[in-house]
Amino acid sequence: MNQNITPTGLLGALLLLLCFFSFSPISAQERGELVADSLYFDYDLDQIDSLYQTLGLPSVLAPIEYGVKVYRLVYWTPAPKGDSLTLASGLLFLPDGDCLWPVSSYQHGTNYYGNAPSELGSEWVLGVPFATGGYLVSMPDYVGYGATPDMIGHPYLHAETEASATIDMLRAVRNWCEDEGVGLSDQLFLGGYSQGGHATIATQRSMEQDFSEEFSITASAAGSGPYDLEGTMVNYILTDSSEADAFFIAFVVMEYQRLYGNLWDNPSEALVAPYDTILPRFFDPANPIPGPLPDTAIRMFQPAFVQAVKTDSMHPARVAMRENNLFQWSPQTPTRLSYCDADELVPFQNSIVARDSFLARGALDITAISLDPTLGHETCALPMIFNTKYWFDGLKDSCVVDSGEVNQLLAQSAWEVNVYPNPADEFLTIDLHTPSLQAVHVSLLDITGRVKMETRMAVHDRVKLNVRDLSPGTYWILIRQNENLKRLPVLIVR
Repeated sequence: MNQNITPTGLLGALLLLLCFFSFSPISAQERGELVADSLYFDYDLDQIDSLYQTLGLPSVLAPIEYGVKVYRLVYWTPAPKGDSLTLASGLLFLPDGDCLWPVSSYQHGTNYYGNAPSELGSEWVLGVPFATGGYLVSMPDYVGYGATPDMIGHPYLHAETEASATIDMLRAVRNWCEDEGVGLSDQLFLGGYSQGGHATIATQRSMEQDFSEEFSITASAAGSGPYDLEGTMVNYILTDSSEADAFFIAFVVMEYQRLYGNLWDNPSEALVAPYDTILPRFFDPANPIPGPLPDTAIRMFQPAFVQAVKTDSMHPARVAMRENNLFQWSPQTPTRLSYCDADELVPFQNSIVARDSFLARGALDITAISLDPTLGHETCALPMIFNTKYWFDGLKDSCVVDSGEVNQLLAQSAWEVNVYPNPADEFLTIDLHTPSLQAVHVSLLDITGRVKMETRMAVHDRVKLNVRDLSPGTYWILIRQNENLKRLPVLIVR
């Protein structure tokens, strides 16, 4: 792994910083204009395999096909209040090969300051499985992280700036590719989890409504996002029994206060001691000082403030959340909303509310999928990532490099595999027909890649697997014949 960071255009970036103090009138720069780029990592196939092993990522669910270079990009995008541009940053993952690459934009989940993708926070590695599988990956930090000046905070769950930072990162990626001679196909995939689910749907809405001539989305996959902030999230958070993370709601109210300026005149109007002094320090972007938070979010707030938010539909906090709801429009792109039923931070009803609203408004290709009835918010993330990649892979145009790959693709396309019923409760039947005379190895894996069952099949055969002792959730059927491999997700229910 090459960890040399070799910035290009750094002097120009510094001059811009000095001249514009890291923000400028919108007319002075262009949105998405590339300011600087830096090579972070250069992985070959063996290094990606080692990375997978270190992280516990199953290569059978995200095959390693290409080496990957990882770059940091710095670009211009609107500041939170929209009257100026500021610097933002993100990561670009480039497959090592010759192809017109489809672009996949991954929007990360909730992060504290200093933990964004280009700061090598916890989610940056999720770009590697997509890039090694043949996607050029764009991963924005969002405004307030990375290259954004310290005095500008992150407007958490603010749909407008989530969308603008993501869109302008894609523009910067496009500009970088033009400069470097990297070819892009016309396919664009959007995906994200948690806050990234919110950012994904916000970006999709902005692209479809405001930039449809510039962007055409192939598919959009959002996982466990708080799309119904004013309804589902408020009703869930403002109860004594809620398991909602205090950090989540603290981040929301502090950043909405910074952005809108009208939730209170003094923090003590809304927050009880000591949180009226802890939270302003906790979320000070120039000098964040973490402090202890309660185990139940509602205990940070004055009872009168909670009651006002619950009962007054025009309370500034409710108005701010309503402005950042994301379900009152009609998506035109194939859209998949994934969730886990036991999510203790973002209730799965967010996805159901969004799906039902989208369908009621005339959207035609919307699905909401439960990935597992038992998983919580953190443990639901990897199932969402693997299911998203599987869905995207089925829509992605193939990059044919040599005749060997052509033959392999033809062999796979000639297979006929039926797995039913799906969902399954007691038995799972697999019907197989292949043009080859060689036997086929079949595995049933759980979502982490652990083998739960194995068997062999003849080329024209049917097997029935007894799955009644397996826990409910998402599993994978892997069918392997020499170098050919098919992956099929199955859902076991009770």
